[in-house]
Amino acid sequence: VVVVFSFFSSSSSSSNNHKPILGCCSTKPIGAMPQMTSEDARGVLENAQRGWNYGRGVWTQLTLGERIRAVQKLVKELQTKRDDIIQVLMYEIGKNYPDAASEFDRTMEFIKETINTIQQTTTTTTTTPEQPHWQKVSSSTTVFVKRNAFGILLALGPYNYPLNETYATIIPALLMGNVVILKIPQVGGLVHLLTFEAFQRALPKDTIHFVSGSGRTVLP
Repeated sequence: VVVVFSFFSSSSSSSNNHKPILGCCSTKPIGAMPQMTSEDARGVLENAQRGWNYGRGVWTQLTLGERIRAVQKLVKELQTKRDDIIQVLMYEIGKNYPDAASEFDRTMEFIKETINTIQQTTTTTTTTPEQPHWQKVSSSTTVFVKRNAFGILLALGPYNYPLNETYATIIPALLMGNVVILKIPQVGGLVHLLTFEAFQRALPKDTIHFVSGSGRTVLP
């Protein structure tokens, strides 16, 4: 298994330093993880700030329906990488084939169910989740509800379920219009390198960003 690094961000890493990743059952590298500098990480943050733009960024200003369609396209793109992703989960962190396949399939199902839940909520209420509205909460109290994206989300992916647990965090955040920075784990991170092109084809520029390397360096 050889994972080719293709950094998906508005600015590429200034460092050519890559850490060889050994497979769980191999003495030879199966891939390489870019080791970004603190300057690289600050550049990623600046790109994310541009993508958010105080809530006026391209992704945030899309309608909920447009964001749903973009994430559905992401699922289709990721499906084309299914076999490669499963193989990397097996070789890097030692999952057997059924467990690796289950993690990928459950992740895709989670995304679809999240979208279904949002759509059901939208169609069973008189207002969409994004529309400001008055809501009566008691006989004497009415509140004004306005749902907005929070801003820039930093997600720290775990090594043991690098796909499932990470996407359970970032997909709902993306659907609600947030911009995401994902810190790739040093172990179990190769799987994320396979997703860059899928995100690039499905989402607008500066919507999601990836940081890799030592946490002490890139997350000061």
